[in-house]
Amino acid sequence: MIIVNLFILWYIILMVFYDYYIAKSKDPVRLFIFNKLLNYPSFYLGLGHSWTMFCSPFRYSYNIYARLEYTDGTKNHVKVLDGDKREFLYRKTNVYFEKLSENILAETADYGIRYAFCFYISHRYRKKDTKVERVVLMKETTSIPDFDSGAEGERTVEDYYIRAFKV
Repeated sequence: MIIVNLFILWYIILMVFYDYYIAKSKDPVRLFIFNKLLNYPSFYLGLGHSWTMFCSPFRYSYNIYARLEYTDGTKNHVKVLDGDKREFLYRKTNVYFEKLSENILAETADYGIRYAFCFYISHRYRKKDTKVERVVLMKETTSIPDFDSGAEGERTVEDYYIRAFKV
């Protein structure tokens, strides 16, 4: 336990030195050496936390689907965001795509990111002979109950944005 406390103290001292002396020096040799020394305590002790450790726990898990309706009457379902597997359009997600999906969910403007995203989806998943008539974005919400409540999570699916194209 005392070793962990010493590493935390070392980490705090390094942060103070970095802030006051090294970050303002712009010397690449100093910065290289200091960044190597700074990363060892944070890597081995898990001190490199983000601000999410201080926020409230999530109450809902979201998945976003797109239903493409073609002019010939066929439909195609595309999984836009898979919150369980952390995938965005069938690829591993990163912070950019997570923020994009939050904007797709939360935007209220009619001609904004959702409008452009539906246009992108309609061109990416178009068929050779038919055009996309409508794109319907669907939101699947799974509530996450408290861990000690013994309750099951509820799952709901709703259409929350419809973008019709001129054919």
